Parts: sequence; structure tokens; C-alpha cells
Amino acid sequence: MATNLIEQRFIFKRDKMRWLMHQTDYVGAAFFRRRLRFRSFSAGFISRSKANAATGRIFSAFR
Repeated sequence: MATNLIEQRFIFKRDKMRWLMHQTDYVGAAFFRRRLRFRSFSAGFISRSKANAATGRIFSAFR
């Protein structure tokens, strides 16, 4: 049961990454970046700057 759950989570993560790969058009990327910034803003300033740096690296690599 536990191994099956881990397997399912891994597959879900992989499919999520594959979905993100298809969102690299400008609108999709902007929407994702805005959502991530809003979510990390509530977590605090330090985590927000970290998340912004990470998203900048990720999306500059995609382009």
C-alpha cells in the first residue's frame, strides 16, 4: 500500500512537470509565476525571494 502510494505520487509529479513543460507560452508562464509568487508571499519575504530566483532560473532555462 505504502509503496503504491509513493509510486502514485511520483507519477503525479512527473505528469505535473510534463504539464508545466506545455505551459511555456507567455500567458501560461506568467500565470504560473504569479500564482507561485502569491503563494510564497504569504510564507514570508525570504521564501518569496528564493521562489522568485528559482522561477527566474526555471523560465530562463525554458526560453
